Amino acid sequence: MEASYSSANGFAVAPGLEWRSPNALASSKNTIQVPNDHRAYNIEPEDGKNSRNDFQSLAWNFNVPFLGRMRILKDKPGLVASSIIVLYWLYGNYSTWFAILIPRYLGGQVPSVLLMIYAAISALCIASFIRVSTMNPGSLSISQQPQADWNVCQKCLRHRPPNAHHCRRCGHCIRKMDHHCPWVNNCIGEDNQFAFMLLLTYAYTLSIMTLVLDILHLYFMPPCHTCDKESFVVVHQSVIMWTAVVMAVMMTCGAFGLYFGQHISILFDTPSMEWNRIQQTMFLTGRPPDKWPSQKGSMLSVYRTVCGSGSMILWIFPCRRVRPSHQFMV
Repeated sequence: MEASYSSANGFAVAPGLEWRSPNALASSKNTIQVPNDHRAYNIEPEDGKNSRNDFQSLAWNFNVPFLGRMRILKDKPGLVASSIIVLYWLYGNYSTWFAILIPRYLGGQVPSVLLMIYAAISALCIASFIRVSTMNPGSLSISQQPQADWNVCQKCLRHRPPNAHHCRRCGHCIRKMDHHCPWVNNCIGEDNQFAFMLLLTYAYTLSIMTLVLDILHLYFMPPCHTCDKESFVVVHQSVIMWTAVVMAVMMTCGAFGLYFGQHISILFDTPSMEWNRIQQTMFLTGRPPDKWPSQKGSMLSVYRTVCGSGSMILWIFPCRRVRPSHQFMV
């Protein structure tokens, strides 16, 4: 196909396409500027609701002292799923505290240090959940200049690096997007992956502790003499305890599987979406890829890129900033 030339700038433009200067792009919503050759093409976004003017309607945004700007995505399925997780956490704490820990502590059968450890793990678990649910997962800064190897998303019409992916539910592109997790109602990306790892760690630990306490209470501990025999927890103890056991087993298995997957993604600096793409390519072609992802340094060094370069003691706290906050796109 023969190219035509613009006398104003000397850049080659394919026939049928209109060349537009970068200064004229600011007033055009449906124009994509390609940074490699400075050509511009008029392309309609695939999903109208994800256009630039609708970003602010996709989430509630607010500022919190010491934590910065936070958001809650206006996604009904995600809000329902995340509410289920909160109820899950509340039920597990209710059954453990009122059926096991408090009565056994008053009866002198468990030490106070066990109560403090369980309370700390439980608090860190729900804090990690809130943090990963409300953090910016890695939206591109509106002041960041496009690089030579960047491309343009045809859904939100914004420049993005090669490792960014567009999330339809969040409505914009996320740096190093791993996946969109409905259970936290947020994407997992470069800026909140550390909080997601903490959530999985504390959820797994809390589930193991709850499961062990439930089994000990049901089969090995002596009868509770200080318990009120007519209380709701004691009357329905069997149903409450076995429900807690089933929930703890489910959470233990789910958290461990997700934790292992995230560990592999961090170790090889390859998000889950890229692993899925490799598997799809292998399925379609019937052969392995020419080059497998390789480990990007020692385990400690790669975890420092995710959890922060400060003291490792600080890694256990979810309410902190790992990197300088990026300005939201919205």
